Amino acid sequence: MTIFLTKSSFFSLLILVFCSITASAQETSCEIFTWEAIRIDNFENDPSKAEALFVAARNTSAGCSERTYQNLLQSLGAFYVRRQRFYEAVPLLEEAVGFTKEKGLKDFGLPKDLLNLALAYQNLGILGRAEECHKERIEFMEKRFGCESRGVVGALREYADFLREVNLDAEAEEVELRVKEIIKKQEKKEAQTDEVEAQN
Repeated sequence: MTIFLTKSSFFSLLILVFCSITASAQETSCEIFTWEAIRIDNFENDPSKAEALFVAARNTSAGCSERTYQNLLQSLGAFYVRRQRFYEAVPLLEEAVGFTKEKGLKDFGLPKDLLNLALAYQNLGILGRAEECHKERIEFMEKRFGCESRGVVGALREYADFLREVNLDAEAEEVELRVKEIIKKQEKKEAQTDEVEAQN
């Protein structure tokens, strides 16, 4: 069977192919720049080079996938927090958190984003928003991992540390008491499990 294309159909097909190749190239470029920036930041200790690659990734992010864009926002936001460039970190991390929620993306990196946001806001003196981030992080981890999980214990400890640092000692004590109660329950469960295994 022979298929004939009109001139307009042929050019339409060419445009579709070109757009597909361009989008694929942008996706690849954004992803490559992001991962190379992360590698350099972690292993070569060259912040200027890493930041230049992050910027290149942002410049090619128009056609990238949701997951790649999310990773870029998270990584660059964390990069700025580690360098105490909190004003630059906040909009990136807020966008990362909002993007994750808006798209309904399953992301185990959300607690880390919220912690970085809390640190940034705390250092900027915006303590109310910093506390909101800590509480949101705890709530997320409770839903995802369970109210008595080790991850929740870690998040509660970091929240208690924050409360101590901003002189809310009574509130910090309440959180620390909850941590102790969870740890006691965990130890009791572990002891019961060991006892059952010993009997078998």
